Amino acid sequence: GQYASSVVAEVRDSSLTGNLGNGVAADGGYYGGLGVDIDGSEISDNKLGISIYGAGVRVRDTTISGNSEYGIIGNAGAPGSNQVGSGFSAQDSVIADNGMDGVRIGGFGCARSLVTGNAGWGANYGGASRGAYFDIDSCTITGNGEGGLYVGGEISGVSYVGRLVLDNSTVSQNDGVGVYAAGFELDTKISGSTISDNEGSGVLADVYSIVATINNSTITGNARSSGTGGFYLYSYTGNGATIRDSIIANTAGNLPDLAGKGPFTVDYTLVEDPGKVDITETTPGSNIFERDPVLGSLQDNGGPTPTQALLAGSPAIDAGDPAFTPP
Repeated sequence: GQYASSVVAEVRDSSLTGNLGNGVAADGGYYGGLGVDIDGSEISDNKLGISIYGAGVRVRDTTISGNSEYGIIGNAGAPGSNQVGSGFSAQDSVIADNGMDGVRIGGFGCARSLVTGNAGWGANYGGASRGAYFDIDSCTITGNGEGGLYVGGEISGVSYVGRLVLDNSTVSQNDGVGVYAAGFELDTKISGSTISDNEGSGVLADVYSIVATINNSTITGNARSSGTGGFYLYSYTGNGATIRDSIIANTAGNLPDLAGKGPFTVDYTLVEDPGKVDITETTPGSNIFERDPVLGSLQDNGGPTPTQALLAGSPAIDAGDPAFTPP
């Protein structure tokens, strides 16, 4: 997330617990200019874990848990003004078991962290601070009460470009949509990630204009109790999604794995049930349709987050792009 630097405050190796208000309040004012570093600390059992206004807060090796409302909440910038929104980033940290959203803020960066057991969303855009942005890398978002990630690109009817980057992460077993993208204009990139076993759709994108790419990812076993498909896309401008070297399968409830308006450009990908969407194959014959991918359970397979390995007999083995070079 954002990190303001004109004034810097530090909290280290501390316990901020049991307060009737905020565990931490970072107020940079209307024009911003406050940066807060929090290292090796516990922020728990307060009303709000961290409240941010016009500031950037970065936590490392810190647990934010059991707060009765939000784990982290921050303001959005005001449209047509110089008001600064808020940013929050978490590294090697845990955001768990808070009474509302784990994170509710326009700018959220996450690296090697766990967001779990929050009563609301794991992370919620909370108003798009001139275009909400989420940068998620090597994080696990699991077991949250309303869904995994919710990010948008609009505030008060004024359009801004939003961004969601999800790399090498797992979004699983949330009681709602795994990844929900909504708003006016949103750039969505999902790479090397697993989105599985969520109660709602794995990915639900309902955006006026979207540029969506999914690479080297697995979206499987979603829509367990509700939803519109494994990956549902509706773009009012007709922009579509590009999917490569991925698996989209095992969507529950007799729902298709791909749904919505599309279009979908798909290459070197297994889609068990493509439904009735418009699919373009840039490389004809590179895809596998109407086959079970034969996946193992979600577990530690040696990466930064849990994944589902291909089991013996999977048609997806050696079926990816032969020119693929790992990052």
